Amino acid sequence: MGFLMSALQWIEDIIEISIPILIGIAINSIIYAIGIVIFKKTIIINSILFLITGLTLYISFKVGAWVGMGIGVISLGMLITAIFFSVRSLIRPRTLNKEPN
Repeated sequence: MGFLMSALQWIEDIIEISIPILIGIAINSIIYAIGIVIFKKTIIINSILFLITGLTLYISFKVGAWVGMGIGVISLGMLITAIFFSVRSLIRPRTLNKEPN
């Protein structure tokens, strides 16, 4: 019975940390989708993603305590997304308004 309880506690801990990270990933993915429509260049959008991630991390330090830690975990998810989109744009650069030759 002890093993089952520790396994359930472990699953609960994973879920508690996963939800804020997934929120951060969703926030930056939405910002990326809106930015790709507005700016049409991934370089500008990636810069904005890192700027917003840094701003969120700064806010988490200013707020402090438990709320600041929660915001910090959200900014971790945002950082993961920003790095993913940056690497993706390095591998496959893309602009939406390419002019035909």
